[in-house]
Amino acid sequence: MRKKVAVIGAGLSGLACAAILARRGFDVCVYEHSHQPGGSSGAFKRGNAIFDVGSAMMFGFGSHGFNPHSLLLNEIEEHIAVIEHSSMYRIHFAGQEVVFHADVESFLDALARLFPSDIDDIRRFYAYLQHLYDDLVMKDPSLISPSEIPLGEMTARFFKDPPTQMRLLPLLFSNVASILRRFTKSQAVMQFFDKLTSTYCYTTMAETPAIMAVTMFVENHRSGSYYIHGSSQVYVGRLEKAIEKHGGSLQYGCEVVGLEPDARRIRAARLADGTRIEADYFVYSGTVWNLYQKLLPNDAVPQAHVRKMAAMVPTPSSIVLYATVAKEAFPHDIGPIEMLVEDTCTLAESEITLYIPTVDDPSLNEPGFHSVIAIGPSFRQWPSPEQCASGDPAVREAYEAAKREEEERIISYLTSYFPNFRKSLKFWEIGSPTTIERYTLKLRGAVAGPKQMFGQDLMRRPHAATRWNNLFMCGESTTMGTGTPAVVVSALSAADVILRREGLPECRYFKDRGYVRYLTSPAPPYAQEGLKARGNLCLWCEEDICRHACPAAMDIRGIFRRLYCDNLEGARRLVRHDESGRLVCLSCHDKPCLKACRRKTVLGAPVPIPGVLEEIGPTAGGN
Repeated sequence: MRKKVAVIGAGLSGLACAAILARRGFDVCVYEHSHQPGGSSGAFKRGNAIFDVGSAMMFGFGSHGFNPHSLLLNEIEEHIAVIEHSSMYRIHFAGQEVVFHADVESFLDALARLFPSDIDDIRRFYAYLQHLYDDLVMKDPSLISPSEIPLGEMTARFFKDPPTQMRLLPLLFSNVASILRRFTKSQAVMQFFDKLTSTYCYTTMAETPAIMAVTMFVENHRSGSYYIHGSSQVYVGRLEKAIEKHGGSLQYGCEVVGLEPDARRIRAARLADGTRIEADYFVYSGTVWNLYQKLLPNDAVPQAHVRKMAAMVPTPSSIVLYATVAKEAFPHDIGPIEMLVEDTCTLAESEITLYIPTVDDPSLNEPGFHSVIAIGPSFRQWPSPEQCASGDPAVREAYEAAKREEEERIISYLTSYFPNFRKSLKFWEIGSPTTIERYTLKLRGAVAGPKQMFGQDLMRRPHAATRWNNLFMCGESTTMGTGTPAVVVSALSAADVILRREGLPECRYFKDRGYVRYLTSPAPPYAQEGLKARGNLCLWCEEDICRHACPAAMDIRGIFRRLYCDNLEGARRLVRHDESGRLVCLSCHDKPCLKACRRKTVLGAPVPIPGVLEEIGPTAGGN
């Protein structure tokens, strides 16, 4: 009998863990409160434009180095195409520009123009970090959280190479600033690298363990940065496909509101509608705050532990401007990622990262327009989603006014860098911290869970294994927690602990089997054809009125989103047929789905739903 695994949350970590376990033969079901997978690694549509929710620059897809995304896709045998950046991003730093070339020597040459008198010190700093990377970190490139490595294995590693392990230990107890000060006394250089540190892990150098400098300042150059062809929704769609292909399932619009523990195990999870979910294993992929303050009963956990988890300091709240902008608003050499920094001393609201994925993949918007995602910190006091939904007109009015003010601030700020920005706007929308929390359940819209700062860093964060022997955690709150590569490592770690419990081989080391295809940037238009193009016709509306209009209550939105992600079999399973095997649409004369389709109002014509459903045909075994 297959062991049953209930995964709570269909963000990137939950999907990755579920896909691995489904591939290894477990009976997996994912429960997600939203209407589609991905969380902050998903995407949404506005008209013809596709916008990534948050994850728009992806590390960890290379063929060399620390590449958990590549490992995952090769392990679950799912193909994906990624567009490789020649440079990671460009930073506009106090009136000067530095291009972060993927090649570290080219990057150092760029820094030489910014810090001509300090470049020799910076080169020595990078040489030291590269030495640590090659001789220490990559000696055993195991893609598992250190907290989940068995004690016997850790001991064997130490005695196999004691000098290497002893050289690593000081990096766990010193900060990045102390390492950099060995090489330079320049305050300007310290400020610059402080900004780089906050870019990668949302902490200052003084807050960040030195060991993280190796991955921040070396690994990203070694393995490169990428954009997923078709948006981040394609990636999470591939994970959804793998889960379904191996017999797993995903239930959307299902919010888990409680866990039922006894002294040693979780007996069941409880949904908002009262349904109890029983399983052999539970994997929780949300935030530490939601787990310990909402899902677990107060008397199930020692109060000291609850207070410790509640006191974890979150990363800053984020605010996002999503916009469709005419290409004329930007210079011809605009990059896919532009970071704007004016305050060189502290994290300020003017620190905005501009993602323009249509530089890499023009298929994400209509010809002549860019999809723009501008993300920055927000220090306002924003209401919770519950407060906004309370019906209090004063709360709602103040919230909408705050959104308008932030909208104007960000647009004015971007126009100061790109003078034609405001007049080139075709569409724009603000995603406030309240919005982010509503859709992703991230506390106050925190961009990356708890900070990776001393006191709550690395091994001091929650581990994959919990005090209950069948409850595991993955995601940004755990030992490996900042950025999509670390999030996937946390997912692999949770899966590995379960595999270990069942005596099955673990998934730790990357073997390139060709499942990641590398495209060159700048990319050609990538004209979409066939069923993928049909899937792109749908607007993936949050409220699927087409499903409510359909007499058979068919999940039309889910079908078309799966087609866009090349999950044909998953789409076919959702198509409804009558007892004779005939498509139910053929006997539906009024076609209410076409009358309800929002695309008709937005773009002038509905999605040709019946025709596409007839085109994709039945499942291999009939439906």
